Amino acid sequence: MTYRAGLGYLVTSAQIANTGAADNIFLVSGMICVTAIYSQIAVAAGACACSWQYDPTTGTANQVMCADGDINVGIVGDYVSITETAGVRTLTTGGAVAMGTPVRFFLPAGTITFVSAAADGELVHNIFYIPIAAGAAVTLAP
Repeated sequence: MTYRAGLGYLVTSAQIANTGAADNIFLVSGMICVTAIYSQIAVAAGACACSWQYDPTTGTANQVMCADGDINVGIVGDYVSITETAGVRTLTTGGAVAMGTPVRFFLPAGTITFVSAAADGELVHNIFYIPIAAGAAVTLAP
């Protein structure tokens, strides 16, 4: 597992096709601080509004991590990340400069899901995190 000072541990998925549904990407085994979550476009998409959501093991299900953003503006190699402006978190697509400052989240055990509105395009998803609870980790969802 890769560790980067200031960002924490990195977990990277394989190239995953958008399915037009909510797809489990990462599993969280205990309290963590997400320091960055982003994707890289591997196959460009047409109109496809996407977002991240979180489903904790206990508590309110399917919590929205950011507002939908349409990834159709991105080309292969561009990034998709969560940005925050005036307290509103949105999925943003573009070149490396579109990445912005990473938005941090504290998350308990549960599942991080990528939601796509269309079965169009493919992404490689990445998460940096710092464990808060002893033994907490992030792995790829099966």
